[in-house]
Amino acid sequence: MRYDMSADTLVAVPSADGISHNEVESAEPKYIETGANALLHATLQLTYGVE
Repeated sequence: MRYDMSADTLVAVPSADGISHNEVESAEPKYIETGANALLHATLQLTYGVE
């Protein structure tokens, strides 16, 4: 584990009408997929050096 980096991150995706941190928050699946892929690739890069 690399301790010289923060263990926390946030991946933000666009939400309908700009609403966030609310029970009516909604996002299109394509934006959720894009955010999940960004997190996956960042994790792989930091862990294994995979691009």
